[in-house]
Amino acid sequence: MQSEDLRHVNNLTYELPTCPDVCANATTNVFNFNPNSYENTTGGDVMQVEFAEGMNYIDPQESFIRLKLNITYPGGFAVANRYSFGSLNVPITSYNSGQSVMNLISSVELITKSGETLFKELNKNQMQTVREYKINKSRKNYLTMMGGISDIGNSDNAKYPFYLTNNDCTFYIPLAEISPFFNGQYIPYKLLSGAVLRLTLAPVYTSVLLYKEVELDFLQLAKNAATTATLSNMALILSEKELYPEIKDKINKQINSPSGLQYAYYTNYNISYKFPTSAINDSYSIPINLSAGKIKYLAIKPVPNIIDSEGLYESAKWGDFQRPETLNFELPFKIKIRLGNDVLSTYDISTTPEMYEQTIKTLNNISFSNCEDVDTERCINKKAPSCVSGANYGYLSNTRLFDYGGVIFAFDFERMQSMGVCGLSTNQERLLTVDVSDYRSDRVLQWYFNIQYLVVASIYSDGQIAINK
Repeated sequence: MQSEDLRHVNNLTYELPTCPDVCANATTNVFNFNPNSYENTTGGDVMQVEFAEGMNYIDPQESFIRLKLNITYPGGFAVANRYSFGSLNVPITSYNSGQSVMNLISSVELITKSGETLFKELNKNQMQTVREYKINKSRKNYLTMMGGISDIGNSDNAKYPFYLTNNDCTFYIPLAEISPFFNGQYIPYKLLSGAVLRLTLAPVYTSVLLYKEVELDFLQLAKNAATTATLSNMALILSEKELYPEIKDKINKQINSPSGLQYAYYTNYNISYKFPTSAINDSYSIPINLSAGKIKYLAIKPVPNIIDSEGLYESAKWGDFQRPETLNFELPFKIKIRLGNDVLSTYDISTTPEMYEQTIKTLNNISFSNCEDVDTERCINKKAPSCVSGANYGYLSNTRLFDYGGVIFAFDFERMQSMGVCGLSTNQERLLTVDVSDYRSDRVLQWYFNIQYLVVASIYSDGQIAINK
């Protein structure tokens, strides 16, 4: 008896499992920046690369920017000079600053072939701290390919990579670190065919920390305004995926329809605000001039006035704010977020634990991250989302409030976080405003604001793209 007859007699059915993957084939292509190298630059250069015309889809999670970096330090020391993207003298203080080779990138921009701006983000290097609240330690160690701080080693110094000056070192930057636009699903080829990605180089002198070795195992901070950088071998490494014909046909059918194919993604809007030098017990209303239909969150990073050896792009310390030296966790100022006439917070945030809870709740992208077993099928990601613990965010020693770096303030605009639904909008008639009162500090006079919001790009068969914020 044949096997098919046996299955029929026993009322059995047999089918091959259906592959859930939509990818039929994968390739990796390398596209060079134009120009491909920059000799002895002090910063300000605009590095750009074009996405070639193609038919495949781009997998941003497996795509990178490669560059070779050489920092030239004309110090003339007899011993090896080194540069670092971290801190040395008090290493643990800037451990949560998010520092890496991204210190050298001040802004990013992506423009389509038709001239539409998909995203433009300023102060990119300053806002790397926000990432510390979104990733776990495993991801942080992975990002050492960017020259970032790892969690490997038995001492604090081992957490900070150092590199010889006047030597080439190659870094790989995941596209997902360039913009949240690349932190998602496959990107349709029609959206990026002929698009240009532009990265603006920050001033080199203020973007790296230089040290000279004065004794065995002892480094001393060194400064030289003549420090330059040479970048070479710059390339965009794209992972391109060919979809199964059935999937591709359905997508093309939508592109050819009158409404086009809608592709949703997040983008960031970064600005800064400077308090007056006489900011003592005053109140301030800081307007955020942004028109967006669906805001996800607002994150604020305070920075110290003088950048010193404790970290190039770290946040201000709690001790930088003038506050009464009392044994409590009281915030050194009061803050409210207003949207038009409405106040976002339902209660006054007055302590650092409350601010930490608000920040973690805002930047935690993982549903049910408390790990309670609400999902019987085990299909929800429950990994710990943050590298910044509550104890590191703020702790008391004697009568002072301390932290281990990475202090930011974040506020959630989502209606229902577990569903990923965001909906609050802002415009000129409904202005987003940050109200700060009882602010007293002459050491923290600049705040950076990071607003993430949803954008929808409509793609049409004739190559036209419409951006709807």
